[in-house]
Parts: sequence; structure tokens; C-alpha cells
Amino acid sequence: MAKLSNDQVKALFQSARTARMQGQLVEAERRFLKLQVARPDLAEIHFNLGEVYALTGKKAQSAQAFEKALKIRPAEPAIWQSYMELVLEHPDLDGVEKMVARATASLKKHPLIDYFAGRLKKRQGHPSAELLSKAKASGVRVERLFSELADALASEGDIDAALACFDDGLEAFPKSALLLSQKADLLRDTGQFDLALDAARQAIAASPENRQLYHSYASIAKMTPDDPLIAKMEKLFERKSAKHPDRRYLAFALSKAMEDTKQTSRVFKYLSVGNRDFDKDFGYGYDADQTDMAEIRTLAARLEEKFPKATGQAGTKPIFVTGMPRSGTTLVEQIIAAHSSVTAGGELGELGPEIKQFRKHAGAIGSDAAMSNVLQGHGKAYLKALDRVADTAHVTDKSISTFANIGLVRRMLPEAKIIVVLRDPRDNALSIYKNLFRPGLHRYSTNLKNIARFTRLFEAQMAYWSETCPDAFTTISYEDLIADPETHSRALIDAAGLEWEDQCLSFHQNRARVKTLSSVQIRQPIYASSTKAWEKYEKELQPFIEEYERLGA
Repeated sequence: MAKLSNDQVKALFQSARTARMQGQLVEAERRFLKLQVARPDLAEIHFNLGEVYALTGKKAQSAQAFEKALKIRPAEPAIWQSYMELVLEHPDLDGVEKMVARATASLKKHPLIDYFAGRLKKRQGHPSAELLSKAKASGVRVERLFSELADALASEGDIDAALACFDDGLEAFPKSALLLSQKADLLRDTGQFDLALDAARQAIAASPENRQLYHSYASIAKMTPDDPLIAKMEKLFERKSAKHPDRRYLAFALSKAMEDTKQTSRVFKYLSVGNRDFDKDFGYGYDADQTDMAEIRTLAARLEEKFPKATGQAGTKPIFVTGMPRSGTTLVEQIIAAHSSVTAGGELGELGPEIKQFRKHAGAIGSDAAMSNVLQGHGKAYLKALDRVADTAHVTDKSISTFANIGLVRRMLPEAKIIVVLRDPRDNALSIYKNLFRPGLHRYSTNLKNIARFTRLFEAQMAYWSETCPDAFTTISYEDLIADPETHSRALIDAAGLEWEDQCLSFHQNRARVKTLSSVQIRQPIYASSTKAWEKYEKELQPFIEEYERLGA
């Protein structure tokens, strides 16, 4: 390759930047690669190439380019800012910690350090609003800072401050689809639906090619046949989108649109596409789940036989609400959380790590006394986590996986209340299949046969607990609760160990944040339209029905 003059380098650099700004990323990459060969001594070239790679999803190449830029300018804030946006999303949390430490050593007291540290704390599940607020007050103007800080403030209960943070961010980045869509989600989760719809529409206007934004809109809107966004979604779905990685989000949005507009025959046309695409990327390990639940049963039986006198940690604060996803657990939690002494914790994720650690080391324990110490230690750690959530007398924990561990939970936290919600498996399966969970979570949910398999695992686990520790939990039927809300709400409150309060029937008037797929439904009084909904889709649900019946034979 002929050597480029300084003027040629400047011209090519400018043209590469222009191509990037115009969205011509392939051409921008080609030009920056040419520059990288010609002038490997220029940090700006490696930096810009790293950003282009990041935009095209080439994360490994992006990291390599940023490293080359840092080798030339190790304390350049702009390089660290872009590089850390990539790093802070990496699944290897230990690696993220090391990179934050490295950035801190390079940047010394730069305000970006508080931003990086705050993002890390948030990833670790610790309060992060203070550090992120400090970064914002110090003048850090990163689009992602505003969204992360707003989410942290909302998670810590300060909804007004979170919304104000979004507004601050939108002053700095007025056409940010990220901030607009996340603001819409928060407004939806707090029941402010008109404002949420307005923000969702603004997000789509800012980035009309972003298919995920239409799914967010569909989660809020009750669409009508004249909704102009339906036609836009259909056009986008058909236009060169067969291989687009976000086509699946559009498919779920269109299935919701078809259901809202009573085009029942077209619902599964889109559902099948969306679920199939996710199923390809996130396969379900049925054998692994089967083995895991069997090992939990074996450990629970061993505890009863070998350590009958071992006791856990006393404490009435936890009220566990569990069951299959989409079985009505959010409704039950909100009825309980409407009580004056209860805070809704949602899916806390604090119990799982304690159970995991207990299972890992339980085989080496040899006496009742030692087992008591271990159980009490894990129970105490869990209760400490609940104290960070709220200082009320009780906190609900809606972590779905609790049902699998009931025999262990009741030994670890003997005074905790456990409520298990049961629903007609056909309605439950339909609701699971038509709702989009976080990618990689509930991997069975994207395949009707796998939903049947997991449902049978759930039923087998519950049958075992019903036989071995029936006093450890209370079951409630979703259909019974819908049919007679007051009677069964009173029974529910009693099962939670609480005195009845009339406000428990007005749970839908609560304006606390509900961060769940049911955030729209839970703002309405109890309604019966979700029962026997499966009958409209009996033909499409046959893979579930046939597999469910086969496994029960």
C-alpha cells in the first residue's frame, strides 16, 4: 500500500467519520482500517474504529481497537468512556471489576471514575444512585449515565427523582430513543399510561427502525384497528427483516396488536416467528432442570433424615409468593403488598445465591449443630438483604424459583410464609408463550412442548412438597381468586399471617413501581377475561396439550 500523505490521511479520516455519521458503517469500517494500516501511531484512528466495531456488534474487535488506542494515550477520558460502555455490559463480572480498577488507576480522580464505579455497583446489586449522582453533578454527560441513574433512583423508591433524571438527560440528548423508551417503561410501571404512551411514541419517532421500541409501545397500548403504528410495524416486519436480529421483538408487538384488534387468527402467525427466533438462540435444558429439582428433593430428604433437629434463622419478615411464571403471582403479591405492614419486593434475586451456596457445601456438614449454624447463617444473610429493601415489618419476594426449594426454604427460614399460586396449565402456557421474557430467562418459554415439560416439573416438585412438608406453604388458585376476590383475598391475607385491611381489595390504586410483565394489568381491578382464554387458541396450543398429556400419562 502506498504511503498516505498527511493531507490524504486527514481527508480519509474525515470521509470515514462522515460515513459513520450517515450510518454507512461498513464503509466507515473499511476506511478506518485503511487508515489504521497507514498510520498505526494515531490513537484517534484506533478509537474511531473501536466505536464502529461496537456499533456493528463486533465486540472482540472493538476491544482490541480500544486497547491499541489506550496504548498510545493511556489516560485519555474519551477512549475510556467508549471502551467502558462495552466493558460494563460484559457477563464476566470479575473481569469488569478489574477493568474498573484499571480505569481508576489511569484516570485518577476524573469524574468518569464515579460513573464506572456506580455502574459496577449496580451490576453487583448494590445501591448505586449516590455514585452515579456524583458523576452527573461533576459534569459527566453520557447518555447511558442518565438512564442508569434514573433506574437506580427508581429501584431505590424515588420515582419523582428518576423521572426528573430522564428529563435532564433528554435536555442533553433530546432525540435519545434510549432515554425516551426507558422513561416510557417507568411511567408504565407506575401506572401513568398516557404519559408512557407519549414517551413511547416519541422514542419510535426518534428511531423508527428500532424494532424493540415497537414492542415497548405494544406493552403499554391497547391498540385499535386505526392505530397507524400497526401498519408501520407490518411494513417493517416484511421489509428486509427476515434476518434482522430484532425482528423477534416486532413479532411479539404484532401478535399483541392482532390480539388487541381481535384478529385472533393472526396472533400465532407472529407469536410463532418471535418464539422460534428466540428458541434458536436460547435452547432449553430440560434434562438439567429435571436433574436439578431431583437433587433438591434428595437434599431436603437428607436434611429431614440426618439433621432433624437443625434449625434455621427466625424471622417473620419474608412472605414468598411463587408459582409458574404468568400464573398470577404479581396479582397475589400486590394484594398482599397493599397491606400497611408490607412492601412489595418483586423478584428480589437474593434467595437463589443463598440456596446455591447452601447446596454446594451441605454434603460436608456432619452434625445437627453444624447444620443449624449453616442454615442460620444463610437465613441471616437473606434477612439482612430484606432490610435493605424496606424497613416495613414484612417484604414480599416473588422470585419464581422459590417453588423448587420449598423444602430447603422452610428449614432456612422456618417462620417465613410461602404462598404458591396455581393456574389452569393451558391458560398459563398461553400467557407464557405470548409474553416476551428477558432473553435467556425461562428458556422453555419459547417452545410449547418445553412449556409442557417445565409445567410437569413444577407439578412434580409441588407434589413432593405436598407429601413431605404440607404445612410449609399455602396454595391459592388463580381462578378461585378471580371468581371470588374478597373471599380468597381474605384467605390470602390470613395465610400471610396478617390482619385483614380493606385496602387489600384496592391494590390496583397503588402507585408504587411494579416492574413486571403484568405492570399494565395490575393497575386494573380484578377481571375474568384471562380465564379460559386458551379456548380461542386450542388448535395452536396442541403441541403443549399433547406433550402435557403425554407426560402425565
